[in-house]
Amino acid sequence: VAGMMNDLRAAKYGMPEAEGLRYEGLKREVEAIFTVKGAAGIPVKVRAEAAEALGMEGHPRLYLPVDERYWVQVAGGSFWMGAQNGDGKGRNFDEEAQSDERVRETPVAAFRLGRYPVTVDEFARFLAKHPDWNEPGEWETQMLTPTRPVVWVDWEDARAYCEWVGGRLPKEEEWELAARGTTGRKYPWGEAAPDEWRANFERSVGAPTPVGMFPAGDTPEGIADMAGNVWEWTGSDYSAERKCVRGGSYWTLQRSCAGLIAATVSPRSGTTVSGSGVSGKCFLDSFYFFLSRGEAAGKFFELRWVGAGMISSARRRNRHE
Repeated sequence: VAGMMNDLRAAKYGMPEAEGLRYEGLKREVEAIFTVKGAAGIPVKVRAEAAEALGMEGHPRLYLPVDERYWVQVAGGSFWMGAQNGDGKGRNFDEEAQSDERVRETPVAAFRLGRYPVTVDEFARFLAKHPDWNEPGEWETQMLTPTRPVVWVDWEDARAYCEWVGGRLPKEEEWELAARGTTGRKYPWGEAAPDEWRANFERSVGAPTPVGMFPAGDTPEGIADMAGNVWEWTGSDYSAERKCVRGGSYWTLQRSCAGLIAATVSPRSGTTVSGSGVSGKCFLDSFYFFLSRGEAAGKFFELRWVGAGMISSARRRNRHE
């Protein structure tokens, strides 16, 4: 219906007033699924279908980075990062923890994080300004779902987009602080087990879902989709050849939705090489990213959609050579 309405608008079709009021009322009812109360009791697949339709129409809850409402403030502080699976009564115990993880107290300065992951629509704006940049995989199909997180992006795609708008990828410790808080909650939303109102996991829908579709799974500060849905790039290195990704995907098992789930991947191929709750298959179709910015007063982030510095198209074309 939303797609049809967009086509009719393009043809300058004027809807009769009564039908127009009815349509706007229906749209408001659908928008309610993005609230905890409105989503309650509605099966996840029904919500996903409604969210996809609303995404075609355009949703007023989504902003661009030039708008302050795009951002969520994350207070800095010291917190216990990491996990261990050796002491069930010890700090940050998680039976899914990897052997190379360690629990350590980590200070993090205040920063801001996008309320939602970067969407297909946002990344399309980057591509429009960089016509020589390679499109992500299955781009024509992705464009049919503009409010889903953009996927099939490698680390350089994510980094370049963030640089374009004057931001950056969050560091791994910033991501974990945003997800777990200084109190060390098990999941981004708290201690309750994941369910179909908190996260997209265990292939409950069978695909990524529009951002913000699980309001009960938001962090207390209001950051969405930090567990399940699709893996998230960070700006942190695991080694010279691996980058850290966080959050899990719609394939993730329930027990692996904790706020500390992590994996390491090749920044170019996207091949998962280690991690909790993941296999050795290529997860490149499940990577997306949050945009973050620091709190340096006045000059860290320039509030213009075309941000600091254009990316060299020549460098992009040659990056796989």
